[in-house]
Amino acid sequence: MAVRHAHLDRRFVSASFVAALAEAGAEGENSKEELCLSPREEEVVRLFAKGRSITEIASELGRNVRTISRQKRDAMNKLGVKNDPGLFVFVRARGLG
Repeated sequence: MAVRHAHLDRRFVSASFVAALAEAGAEGENSKEELCLSPREEEVVRLFAKGRSITEIASELGRNVRTISRQKRDAMNKLGVKNDPGLFVFVRARGLG
């Protein structure tokens, strides 16, 4: 599977790696109702959780890569998530992605 992702110029992260990092990084305490993300932050987070890269999200939404990166970072800070795998797990666990 990793080779297929590499061939398609996509990222691949093994499930065990995601689980290990998520354990350390997905400690956000907000429930779905308490998420105070802006509509744009939420859109970026949802697309990220679907496996899209920052560059792909920027292209799809017609925004600058730095804008997308900032919106993801701001969302992570609001959610109390420390890393990308943690964000992925946080979003998936709450049915947002």
